[in-house]
Amino acid sequence: MTDERILSRNDTKWPMVGLLGLFLLILVSAAVSADEVPYEPVEVVELGAWRDQGGLGKDLRFDQSPDGERLVLLGYASPHDLRVTDRDLKTLAVLDPPNDNAVVEGMRWSSTGEWVCAWGSADDVDHDLMWVWNGLTYQLSDWLYENFTTPLRQLDSAFFQSHDEILALAGRDENGTSRLLLVETSTSDIRRNIPWEDNATIIRLGTDQMRLVCIDERGTVMGIAGSNWENVDDLGGHDIAPSSDSLGIRTNQPWMVGYEDGSVAIWGGNPAIHERSAYFGPGPIQAISWVFVYRGGDSYYIVGTPGVSGGSTLMTYFYNPDLQPDGPASEPMEYASPVISLVGDSKVEGQVWAGFEDGTLRLFNVTIIPNLPPVITIESPIEWEKYREDFTATGIVTDDHDNIQFVTVIIEGGEGFRADVVGERWTYLVNISNVRRGSVSFHVVTSDGRNETENGTFFVVPWEVGDDDEELPRWFPLIPFTIAIIALTLFYYWRRSNHMKNEGRSQRHS
Repeated sequence: MTDERILSRNDTKWPMVGLLGLFLLILVSAAVSADEVPYEPVEVVELGAWRDQGGLGKDLRFDQSPDGERLVLLGYASPHDLRVTDRDLKTLAVLDPPNDNAVVEGMRWSSTGEWVCAWGSADDVDHDLMWVWNGLTYQLSDWLYENFTTPLRQLDSAFFQSHDEILALAGRDENGTSRLLLVETSTSDIRRNIPWEDNATIIRLGTDQMRLVCIDERGTVMGIAGSNWENVDDLGGHDIAPSSDSLGIRTNQPWMVGYEDGSVAIWGGNPAIHERSAYFGPGPIQAISWVFVYRGGDSYYIVGTPGVSGGSTLMTYFYNPDLQPDGPASEPMEYASPVISLVGDSKVEGQVWAGFEDGTLRLFNVTIIPNLPPVITIESPIEWEKYREDFTATGIVTDDHDNIQFVTVIIEGGEGFRADVVGERWTYLVNISNVRRGSVSFHVVTSDGRNETENGTFFVVPWEVGDDDEELPRWFPLIPFTIAIIALTLFYYWRRSNHMKNEGRSQRHS
């Protein structure tokens, strides 16, 4: 084995990134206040709940096959029960390790779905083991390691990368040194052997489809990529212990990590940078998962936090890379048992699987509640009504989510003025002295933060004549125009008559 010590954190790059992030945060905060963040709420519906009839399941963890058709469950019928099921939780195979009194600690589908691997310990072996089953026949295989042993004495996490060409193993060697091994599955050769900084335990492995993501007990997040996995990048972190199963990564950016203190860090971009952090109250973050991407980069994720009665509170939140903070988008859902893991459904967008401490598996469906444009009506001014004195324009404004941001009054296409809004009623005092005489256009515009609605009408400010305040008829401006038309018509026929007479005289003379 080679001894390639992992690089220490860069003490100058990340402070600069932090200052830049703070500057961008100030700009965004100045442009969009917290109560103006536009998002559409979601409805979360539980589609099904499954629990073994024996009731002996515990700490249910699971992984979904790449095609989304099957699940591998750990802890369903008993704490170390390992089985493969379909989407209706019909058991397709029970995977029994061959060793005596085997204790399964973790499991994973391979990235192609061809293999299911699990790791743990057994009474007859003094170090951890890895078992691999064929992902189609569910037959135990010695494809990778003879006697199911690995180069690591203690195995904490495993992950298939690069279409199953690489198997990442995290754990400790015979000397107790924390290491990350990158193994070529075709030959079992070790491509990289990386002793981990500060001898910290790597507790979670994943991928953002570009790099292997490694999270250790300190909260350090490292990314490893390159043609020979030579690029090892510190992606930043919280210097706080991450929650054991709180890694939310989807097939495209961004991705996130949940921590013991109740915070969540979100990464995005390429290369990945730490975009922001959110805080959800006293920790830990029990589990976290992306739900789906909506329009314009808007995304939704679901978070499990400690419940009021010791179980879990599940809540869906809205995320947009250009807006802060992240807003709650659903009503909280309370469960008596803590949630252990959340995984976005790889087959049906908007569905999320959840495993609970009592061995229950639940499936949720998350759908957008459409944010319809607000509706605004005009009660006054009445269309084409005459107004000689100042009057109060009034109307009703409603929105399906009660997110009215403003009502603006625009007269004759001029400057807009904010109307007063109390409940669903808007009012605005129209000063007649500032309005020209004649027919006047009147418009109102309202917004709920995402959609705008406009309504309009006309009213009349009469012309005043003399001291008796006699109103001229509405048709009065037509009189001069009519006289002019008649005069032009008579002049035309007079000219034509003279022209014809002159032509007659010329013919007689000739």
